[in-house]
Amino acid sequence: VTTLVPLEFGGTATVSCEPIVLPVELVSFMAEQDDATMLLLWRTATEQHTDHFIVERSNGDNTWTELGVLPSAGHSTSSILYRFVDRTPPEGHVYYRLRMVDLDGSYALSPTVHGFFRSPVPVVYPNPASGRFHVRAGDGALLVLDALGRPMRHQVTGRQGDAVQVWLPEAAPGCYTVHVGGPTGRVEHLVLR
Repeated sequence: VTTLVPLEFGGTATVSCEPIVLPVELVSFMAEQDDATMLLLWRTATEQHTDHFIVERSNGDNTWTELGVLPSAGHSTSSILYRFVDRTPPEGHVYYRLRMVDLDGSYALSPTVHGFFRSPVPVVYPNPASGRFHVRAGDGALLVLDALGRPMRHQVTGRQGDAVQVWLPEAAPGCYTVHVGGPTGRVEHLVLR
């Protein structure tokens, strides 16, 4: 490393070439969907004076929520693999980072990793339905098309947990296509009796 150090004569200055030892040498960090959860894996090469890891999550708006705390090895010169499970990931794009906390309370943040979570449970229910049905859509747009691909007028009549209740006031019995998240989102097929 080449660094320019300005020196003023008449004073004293010290330049050291000793290596800087980082408390945690993070080798890898990843997030991937594992059925109905998000699995976070990270590997450290070395650790010195570390206390714990705080796992944080964001939906991309720069607001971070603490998910949990995992103890660290403290001192290690060998590679260690850590595992954390996010049991309540939100639908869609999700971001994670680690707050790596030392014994003295100081911390460093890991790079942010991106994951994408798509719920493995049915999105449209009940199916078949009678004109009113529920859609687990999160905050995404909802589009209902008839068998010819024409948009259907629909009304959101309520919310139940993470699902919205939808009513198709002009729908006749038949097959409909429900796009969760807009025209390019997840596609579900609905049968009305």
